[in-house]
Amino acid sequence: NRPHSVVAFPMGMAIDGSIFWADLTDPNMTGILVGGASGSGKSVFLRSAVIGLALNASPENIRITLIDPKRVSFTDLEDLPHLAGPVVMDDDSAIKTLDRLIEEMEQRYRQFEKIKVQDIARFNQVSKPVPHHVVIIDEYGDLMVRKDKKEVLERSVQRLGQKGRAAGIHVVLATQRPDAKVVTPIIKANLALKVALKVATASNSSIILDQTGAEYLIGLGDMLIGGTVDLERLQGPLVTGTEIEMAMSRK
Repeated sequence: NRPHSVVAFPMGMAIDGSIFWADLTDPNMTGILVGGASGSGKSVFLRSAVIGLALNASPENIRITLIDPKRVSFTDLEDLPHLAGPVVMDDDSAIKTLDRLIEEMEQRYRQFEKIKVQDIARFNQVSKPVPHHVVIIDEYGDLMVRKDKKEVLERSVQRLGQKGRAAGIHVVLATQRPDAKVVTPIIKANLALKVALKVATASNSSIILDQTGAEYLIGLGDMLIGGTVDLERLQGPLVTGTEIEMAMSRK
């Protein structure tokens, strides 16, 4: 069933033909951790999430920040009207961007306190609405090469994961290397929904899902989802040029 949420997008098709929707306002899906090896369809999945979010809601209702140290995943989406700014491509800029999102989150909590509401849904009913904000990070591992940067990035993801949902700020984080150095307990604990596309080893699967199986997937968008939802196998969507054009013209 399609959720009535401005931060929802179709994640994929289940074996029975039904469409599984992610809803970032759902406590079970408040943040998403994505892992998948080269050829798994990880970047295609992230692109489909961006376009799905953009088609589902107007730029007034949702802002999207893209962080892409690979510099190639989102180049053709730079004119999307929902983007909060240019695609972020290096670790220093990523840290500054996450710091701004944390400040935005804290500012919203101060606004909530003033009018005695608990979350963005109630705030938008009684005050001038503010948009949800989704930050999508491709290849998080590439941002964590330096230890000092790793610790700062981890703390930022932790704070947004812990407090972001009520403020309407959500994190989708992906890595090609789902090992213990990148997907730390802090990261896992603060991103509720887990998505495992095809990975290289059973250990990689266990790090994402807490169980093996993703090493046997066939690639190209074949995925297992788990974490705070029941384990399910999905086939991720493939975004076409027509859908990108529709998202570009969304008002």
